[in-house]
Amino acid sequence: AYFAAAGGTAPYSWQLQSGSTLPAGLTLGSEGTITGTVASSVTAGTYNFNVSVNDSSIPKLAARQQVTLTVGKPNGANCNNISFNVANTSTPIQGLDVLGTGTYLGAVGGLYPNGSNIRPIDHTSYGIGLAQGIQPLNASGLPDPNGKEVIVLIGESNVHTEGDGIAEDANADPQKNPAVLVVNAGLGDGTAAVLADPNSAFWTTILDYIIPNYGVTPMQVVAAWIEPTDALNTGVFPGDIATLQGQIESETRNLHTLFPNLKMAYLSSRIYAGYSNGVSTTNPEPYAYEDGFAVKYSIQDQLDGINNLNFAPSKGPVAAPWMSWGPYTWADGLVVPSTTGHLWSCQDVKGDGIHPTKTSGKEEVANQVVQFFKSDPTTTPWYLAP
Repeated sequence: AYFAAAGGTAPYSWQLQSGSTLPAGLTLGSEGTITGTVASSVTAGTYNFNVSVNDSSIPKLAARQQVTLTVGKPNGANCNNISFNVANTSTPIQGLDVLGTGTYLGAVGGLYPNGSNIRPIDHTSYGIGLAQGIQPLNASGLPDPNGKEVIVLIGESNVHTEGDGIAEDANADPQKNPAVLVVNAGLGDGTAAVLADPNSAFWTTILDYIIPNYGVTPMQVVAAWIEPTDALNTGVFPGDIATLQGQIESETRNLHTLFPNLKMAYLSSRIYAGYSNGVSTTNPEPYAYEDGFAVKYSIQDQLDGINNLNFAPSKGPVAAPWMSWGPYTWADGLVVPSTTGHLWSCQDVKGDGIHPTKTSGKEEVANQVVQFFKSDPTTTPWYLAP
């Protein structure tokens, strides 16, 4: 969950007022985001606390608000909170962001080359240039101050659930540019395998039904958030992700073809699936984790200028949008948090251990995606309100 402020001078700084506490396991960051997992010792009920916010003016302006937080009874997977280990070891798997220059079965971690989690400077600079050129578009894709800047969310059933949270949170946020509209185009079985085919019926549904239902057209789409995945459950790393990587790259090229004004594609890999092991054969661990390497290598191919993913007209025909990691949402259960402090409790996923719940699981991803769009230098020029 996150707080938003209006008026005064941004950025804002949030804090709990003296004497106020959050339920155990939760913390309030200065940016206004409540993160963490409610401790098992916390009983169901309502909890009241007071928050205050200061702006950046001199002297500072301040506001205070009492907040009520409802903690419900556990309603997720009926399981123990567990982590997942590297095969044939007792070592918990580390997320790509935590792994850094370390290795997983011989593969270097990090979201970007050389174990780094920082996007290459030249790639970011180009992205900022694209961002500064994004403007509201009318139904025909022409600049119009009364038009829209559409972000389309693409993926399978997880995205269908997560996307509801992203769209609801973003579209209700007063800090968002009113021209920006988030469209949830996540579909059950909308895997990278089917979306790699430009003639797939899934694309027809997205283009002809979902997007028009939001009152906009494909010509107004300027950016995408994608969570590409397949139902991987066999194979040995890294060979098991080779097909998925190719599908991700094809899907990304399709975005350029189907959405002519789409400039930027942000990718996240799937969430933790360790609670599905022994419950479901669809994308158990370590395959959900290894999905992240397919995303990493797809972005790396664009950075390396290979596999027909060119985004810069100066380098030849444009074949794909500019690609970047969005938030990295995988974390190893409650044992190894992500570098941003996120964890996955079994109560965040449904009984199959794969799909996020429509409460805490949905918001676990939604909070990260919305905060990414509100803070990344390639999104803030057009995503935030002027």
